[in-house]
Amino acid sequence: LPASTTITVADESSDTTCFPLFVTAATGDLAPKSGSNLTFNSSTGALTATSLSSNDTLTVSGISNLNNDVIFAGASYNASWDKSANTFNFADNAKATFGDGGDLEIYHDASHSYIKDTGAGNLIIYASGFNVANAAGNENMISAVNDGAVGLYWNNSLKFETKSDGIDVT
Repeated sequence: LPASTTITVADESSDTTCFPLFVTAATGDLAPKSGSNLTFNSSTGALTATSLSSNDTLTVSGISNLNNDVIFAGASYNASWDKSANTFNFADNAKATFGDGGDLEIYHDASHSYIKDTGAGNLIIYASGFNVANAAGNENMISAVNDGAVGLYWNNSLKFETKSDGIDVT
């Protein structure tokens, strides 16, 4: 454009669908490029893309709404959000860790499930009642009642129980 050319920019703050333009070269006669897969709502400030790819760090500020499945790729193991099942899934050996030093770990390997407390304190469970059952959920193994009995079971049969006056062993 000649130096004396005036470009008028319209106020589009009420437009809810704007298409950003991109230029492929700073010189020459290539036309600007746009597409409907990237939109900007100038009224709300929302930028919407049908897909997003990054080979480096993606920094997002504020609330992010991810409307489909999401995969969190780890160095060795992945975790994912499955929208259709409403579940957060950890692959075998992928750990959910808690605490500044990862003092509490919950994970599953190909054979066993683990809750591992490696911190300086104790693993403390608060409950009004506490039961440990088999994987099917149909046989008791341990039961504890608030201000009451603690029971140990063999094959869903109570074998050891604490009572106010001592214990019963059967």
